[in-house]
Amino acid sequence: MYGSIKFYKECMKNDIKPLIGLSIRLEGLLPETYNNFLLYAKKNKGYQNIIKIASLSSINGVVTVSELTKYNSGIIFVLNTELSEINNYFNNNQIHEYEEVMSTLFTISEDLYFGLGSNLELNNLLYKKQKCVALDYVHYMDEEDYKVSNILKKIFNIGIDDLFSNNVGNHFKTNEELVLKFKDYPNAIENTNLIGNICNVSIDFDKTHLPSFKLKQGVSSKEYLSALVYKGLEKRLRGNKVDKNIYMERLKYELDVIDSMGYNDYFLIVWDFVKYAKSKNYLVGPGRGSAAASLVSYCLGITSVDSIKYDLVFERFLNPERITLPDIDMDLPDDKRDDVITYVRDFYGVDKVASICTFGTFLAKSALRDTARVLEVEGLLLKEILKNVEKYDNIKDAIFNSTELNNIMDKDENALELLTIASNIEGLHKHVSTHAAGIIITSDDLTTHTPVQKGLLDMLQTQYEAKDLEDLGLLKIDFLGLRNLTSINKIVNLINRNENTNIDIYKTPLDDPLTFELLRRVETTGLFQLESPGMRSLIGQMQIENFDDIVTVLALFRPGPMENIPSYINRRFKKETITYAHKILEDILKSTNGIIIYQEQIIKVANMFAGYSLGEADVLRRAVSKKQESVLEKERANFISKSLSKGHSAEVSN
Repeated sequence: MYGSIKFYKECMKNDIKPLIGLSIRLEGLLPETYNNFLLYAKKNKGYQNIIKIASLSSINGVVTVSELTKYNSGIIFVLNTELSEINNYFNNNQIHEYEEVMSTLFTISEDLYFGLGSNLELNNLLYKKQKCVALDYVHYMDEEDYKVSNILKKIFNIGIDDLFSNNVGNHFKTNEELVLKFKDYPNAIENTNLIGNICNVSIDFDKTHLPSFKLKQGVSSKEYLSALVYKGLEKRLRGNKVDKNIYMERLKYELDVIDSMGYNDYFLIVWDFVKYAKSKNYLVGPGRGSAAASLVSYCLGITSVDSIKYDLVFERFLNPERITLPDIDMDLPDDKRDDVITYVRDFYGVDKVASICTFGTFLAKSALRDTARVLEVEGLLLKEILKNVEKYDNIKDAIFNSTELNNIMDKDENALELLTIASNIEGLHKHVSTHAAGIIITSDDLTTHTPVQKGLLDMLQTQYEAKDLEDLGLLKIDFLGLRNLTSINKIVNLINRNENTNIDIYKTPLDDPLTFELLRRVETTGLFQLESPGMRSLIGQMQIENFDDIVTVLALFRPGPMENIPSYINRRFKKETITYAHKILEDILKSTNGIIIYQEQIIKVANMFAGYSLGEADVLRRAVSKKQESVLEKERANFISKSLSKGHSAEVSN
């Protein structure tokens, strides 16, 4: 069911009714025999049951009669007679076996139809006695696509003998072609249309399905989270000379937002597995991305960043005006990541935790190589073709633009065929893989929401991709395995053992002069995010003096702010005058030499200059970050209007 959600959405967008279905193997009477069934969901109950059956089918390879009977509610069953026991028994005149299979099939469901195949005698017998449907194979779109379809079957080792005669005629047919093909079976065409009419599945994308954290009876997740957070704050502030009231006020606000959005359990879930990792002395990253803006996360030990000290805006993480699921990326040592995931799997149950599937596609080289293998195109020709194609973004661009490639195709028919077929294969899905970091946790059985299959670490794996799962309101947590954390852990342990010291990496001072000397010498090999050639160049120009400079370097070296690197360096070393369009901007941008570097600065400009609420300002920030042109055009008018009402001029506001 991999593509079901995307298919459903695309159909709805184009005003087409989506029919959600599944092809499965039902066990036969005898070993090594099976029946191919097509299942169609009548309503949402049927869709739920098809998810269950798809999961059983993927995990076991075949579905039993009892399993199918258990989940038969709301499903229309169509037997593909072409691939069935009754076809074999009918052809071999095994009447007893034929009748036995027929009686078994009718125990599955009353909503049972027989798909008419190429066996005319069997078709006629079934048409007289049973409900039949006009069943037509569609393996590709247009008639001439059969060659590409055959090559794909050969690449995937799906039984096909003659490359260019099998599989002919399995294109997407017009109504006229179908009426002609099934002209002797008008009722079958009527039944086909009937099935289309009675199937009405409606998938809900507006709900969230967050898991619950296991707590003792009588304790609410809100109370437990609050107790943990205030206890954590005491620990964090011990010995620090700060205004505690500011922290208390911010915590109360964050906890209220978290509670109103229903995310108390989410924070407890993350806190629990971070606590587990730290109890095993695994290094946990200090937190990055928007999660660092949460003081609650800091007090729980999920992050190590004081959002008050660094002036981070909580709305960037959780915005009550733009309801989205919270997103905390967890950085763990790459050799300990699997253990933490296994802990989560065991804590919540194997039926509630799954890895996420992702798909590999045919890239230009793999499309050409795989096609060449099937067509038996020899090495030198393939080498020449690959050399010319790699200069372009894709095969079609290469065919359109490369004179050398066109000369090769003119001289050699094999080259023409290879490039034509490979250009049609490029971009198609090639294999199922596992998402590098994402794990799904559900409150109830996974198969209430997504079909599953076997995954890694004795876990299940979803059949829906990450974006589809998020659209369905499921919680995804990214467990990122970092080699750098593994290295740091080993190095610290070696130093502590050899020097008889007790270095605590979490208490590393942020004002160590030797570190800044190291960075000024640009000795950054092996340093996370600081070792690429472009980053080294920027570090050399910056001549880093303090921790804030490191933060600035990381923020500058990103698409968008990157354009301002020359201006920032000139302003830093007084080679360029710093000007501000308004005094308010000076207050916000002084620390970054008048240039917007941080997304928080976008929020503050909108909030302090134009009078946006922090929630509204975050919507603008997100539109900038995601380059959402339509939202930005709308926000421009909103920004100007709000700025004018605050007494600013149209020129400065623009």
